[in-house]
Amino acid sequence: MPSHRASLLGCLVLTLTAATIPLAAGVAGADDGTVSLDRAVNGVAAVRALGEDLDDAARLNGQGPDELRELLLDDSTAWVDTEGRVFYRDVLPDLVPTLAPTAGASTPYALDQTFRLHSKPGSARTIFLDFDGGSVAGSDWVRQYDVDAKQPGWSIDRSSAFSSEERAIVQDVWQRVAEDYAPFDVDVTTQDPGAAAIARSGAGDSVFGTRVLITTGTQAHHAICGSKATQACAGVAYLDGFDAIGTTHDRLQPAWVFAANFPTFAKGIAETASHEAGHTLGLHHDGTDKAEYYSGHGMWAPIMGGGGYPKAVTQWSQGSYAKANNREDDVAVITRNGLPVRADEAGSTVATAATLPGGTAYISHRTDVDVYGLGTCTGAVSVVGRNAPNSPNLDLRLRLLDATGAAVATANPTSGTGTPSWDVTTGTDATVSVAAAAGALFVEVDGVGNGTWARGYDDYGSLGAYSLEPSGSCSGFVGAAPMPTAPPKPAQATVTAPGPARVRASYAGRRGGRITAGVHWTAPATIGGASVTGYRVVALRLDARGRAIRSKTSAVLGAGRRTAELRLRAGRYRFAVQARNRAGWGPLSTPSRAVRAR
Repeated sequence: MPSHRASLLGCLVLTLTAATIPLAAGVAGADDGTVSLDRAVNGVAAVRALGEDLDDAARLNGQGPDELRELLLDDSTAWVDTEGRVFYRDVLPDLVPTLAPTAGASTPYALDQTFRLHSKPGSARTIFLDFDGGSVAGSDWVRQYDVDAKQPGWSIDRSSAFSSEERAIVQDVWQRVAEDYAPFDVDVTTQDPGAAAIARSGAGDSVFGTRVLITTGTQAHHAICGSKATQACAGVAYLDGFDAIGTTHDRLQPAWVFAANFPTFAKGIAETASHEAGHTLGLHHDGTDKAEYYSGHGMWAPIMGGGGYPKAVTQWSQGSYAKANNREDDVAVITRNGLPVRADEAGSTVATAATLPGGTAYISHRTDVDVYGLGTCTGAVSVVGRNAPNSPNLDLRLRLLDATGAAVATANPTSGTGTPSWDVTTGTDATVSVAAAAGALFVEVDGVGNGTWARGYDDYGSLGAYSLEPSGSCSGFVGAAPMPTAPPKPAQATVTAPGPARVRASYAGRRGGRITAGVHWTAPATIGGASVTGYRVVALRLDARGRAIRSKTSAVLGAGRRTAELRLRAGRYRFAVQARNRAGWGPLSTPSRAVRAR
């Protein structure tokens, strides 16, 4: 349980809220250990509504009364349902970075394998990324929120069939979530594993998991989060339901990703999926003494914070950054609540070294160091270490060791970001070399940090997948070793996605009739080596402070279009335009000036 400290402003806001909103009343005199509220509540209202039942609610959630009270007072996204169980209703982050497209998303697997992807087939634990929707009957979401029992999945074109572009995005999302959970013995999969792989019949049932339902539908979103734009949320999940038992486990499924506001943004969908699955594993929010979510710094953010969308490196955390309000050890909490750490594949010394891995290997905890024997080597020897192709959590350091374990060469590049800065890392891979080897050599793999916490991160969350590609003359291999079975990072293609279209003007719709607003644009200055094949317009709805709180995306428009008028709800909007060619969607244009739909 994290240690939270509410700010004075937060206390004032919650107090005013409690004073003006009718409270849900608990059932007086019910000493049977159950909780019954009229409706779900949060903050001061939740503490007051629970009243004498707060002890029972705390027991239900595996917490002490003071812990639950502190959580509810300090984090407005923590709610209790009508039976006193805690769930998180995560707010929608700033939409400007989240609306970035998955341009030229890599597809390391055949498109027809998209819904058969597994990160650790055969594991007793499962995280099922459900993109095509289905039944949520019997869940507390249906019982308490009037959520429809049958829910739609995710789509960017409103078709039930998955296009090539959609399959590429699904593969992208899966790779990112699989990397977040790579240190653990769990199968992150896009293939429906069946009810038995998710449900848990009793304490002796070791085969169980959670379902993360990714949807662009709005019925459940509005039912749980409210239909007003200011109530929009990115996802919801019950706290600590992953290893629950029996019907309780069933009722706490699924965790949700509400992707209607960022349907093409693979990183945003993946970050939300990992975050919501983290809540099911007992994790709370990483914030600061003044904010419920920590937005990160430099290129780094915590997975359980709220700023991972525009950061290239997101990791599990133990609250080591400045002014952290949550010191919980994420890895320990995850392990305690259902996911064992992945078994180590190599020893940490030359005496316990393993043979070179033929595919993907893993750094699974902070003190995990893997050593592999290269054999007797002569001449120039080099080992390339590659981490995950998308959203790597692991920052690699490689060392070549001699037979005594002494380092003869070290590679630990300074990490940074490429283009776009919110998604591409540099220096997290490593290549270590010696020009003239003579004798036994070993390669040591370690996950390390980058700089100090002022702008970087330490080695706590530097965990994840890697592969090794040695070359040279060693008895453990001759010439270049076989390429690993894990997909390499995609090579740069000759054709790239086009640059941003250029917005010329935005305009309010005509008075009378349907409420509309529109935008004019010109073609991109750079088209990436191939003709533009279409455009897409995104309308960003603004709140009173000019922040984007909701979006609407047009259908794909023809390559010859230079203007579009969208039917909208009343309000103020900015417009951004994307162009695409055969390599995929380019970045969004700079948003237009604000106009009012009418």
